[in-house]
Amino acid sequence: MDDGHGEEQNRPRIAVMPPADRHFIARIRKSILAAEWTTFIVPGVNVDTDVMDIVAGRARREGNLFHIRGRVYQMKPTGRLFPVSGDGFVGPVPRPVVICLRAYARYNGVNDLAAYEIRRQEIADEHVRQAQDIWALKERGNL
Repeated sequence: MDDGHGEEQNRPRIAVMPPADRHFIARIRKSILAAEWTTFIVPGVNVDTDVMDIVAGRARREGNLFHIRGRVYQMKPTGRLFPVSGDGFVGPVPRPVVICLRAYARYNGVNDLAAYEIRRQEIADEHVRQAQDIWALKERGNL
């Protein structure tokens, strides 16, 4: 996967940390951070292999972006990676979608209690549908 610049040049200069739990659909919890925008990782994506290849310099690097296996990760100044776009990623989605996901986690799925909480927050139908699609991926991944 070397891009011609050499693996050494593509290797990060600081310790690399995998994406935080909040980016993994399978790990959505009622306390998930609702950032302005969030990209999620679909169950089944081998993030550990991507991280190992980024550390080894086998990903194509563009500044703090790393391209590997059709996915793009960005590195924060702390060394923490987060998903940006590509195969096996969903998003970025806006904060209201994450707020819906928190409600689904709090009430164990898409149900009347979660819907009531979401309605009280006046979240747009479009964002509710996006959250339901993401929650469905979580449920399929937990089978």
